[in-house]
Amino acid sequence: MCQDRGRVLADFRLRSALFLPFQMLRETLLDVHAQRNICAWKQASQPGNRFSPVRFRSVSQAQSTGEQCESGIPIVHDVPQRWPFAWADTRLHEKRESAPPLPQARFKRLAAECLGTGLLVTTVVGSGIMGERLAGGNVALALLGNTLPTGAILVVLILALGPISGAHFNPVVSLVMSLRKNHPWREFFPYAGAQTVGGCLGTLVAHGMFELPLFELAVKARTGPAQWFAEFVATFGLIVTILAVSRFKSEAIPVAVGLYITAAYWFTASTSFANPAVTIARALTNSFSGIAPADVPMFIVAQLAGALAGLGLMRWFFIVSPARAFSAVKRAAFHNSIIMEIALDASQLEG
Repeated sequence: MCQDRGRVLADFRLRSALFLPFQMLRETLLDVHAQRNICAWKQASQPGNRFSPVRFRSVSQAQSTGEQCESGIPIVHDVPQRWPFAWADTRLHEKRESAPPLPQARFKRLAAECLGTGLLVTTVVGSGIMGERLAGGNVALALLGNTLPTGAILVVLILALGPISGAHFNPVVSLVMSLRKNHPWREFFPYAGAQTVGGCLGTLVAHGMFELPLFELAVKARTGPAQWFAEFVATFGLIVTILAVSRFKSEAIPVAVGLYITAAYWFTASTSFANPAVTIARALTNSFSGIAPADVPMFIVAQLAGALAGLGLMRWFFIVSPARAFSAVKRAAFHNSIIMEIALDASQLEG
């Protein structure tokens, strides 16, 4: 009887020792993720879940479910949200029975993108018109009047519409999220189309409020290598801001994006368009915020280049170093050899 118990104990220890390297490697890889993302990954691994990029709601809302992960972070099960700014591994399952039919849900997302981009452009164009009228010829004051409302409305729109569509409001953001596989490719072109249409409608709304002709083309020239490079820098910084903040503090994305655009208005020569849909829409207004249609293509090219550069940099930042993973395997193998010796010695003694 004692011999049987000894063999069972030795077998158990041997199995534990063999499993240890894989467990240590897994913990090392997961260590590069934020604690929230680790908890979400564990929840998403449950059978029957339908993966979808979502974000955590506020702590007070999450605590209403009464559930917490191992680290004490509240877990939310019933959030039918699409929040690509928490893309890293933050995936929670949605309740199938509470989700609307797919065509209806897709239409709601596209409508939210159209509405959000439209309100954004209405703010950009309208505040530019108002600022120019009240500044008395002071361009700096007019730009300040254009900057503050734009940054503020971005925070509001992302908070309001983020849970519905993800609050892209920008084709390059949708492109980056699709490349990251956090947004389905089949929805990239519908998203970009909805954003562009919404932006153009936003220009018309601003013109209607300020008694300007509804349809007009801008004549303000914004061209040259300096302007193109400024758009590259502005879009690059925007993507870096989104991906970096979402990695470590996704709930701060609305404020981070609003503050970045507010700053980029002033440190870039182009006043930070950083958005193809907004660029096209601003070509339809001959006001303070306009851009000549002939200058739009190069702005969009620079924005796409900046977005891809930002994505490439953040992928490099967040990649797990092969040397680090190999070092973890070596440490695990060393501990494994020690535990195997202990297990074998124990089995011999008990035998």
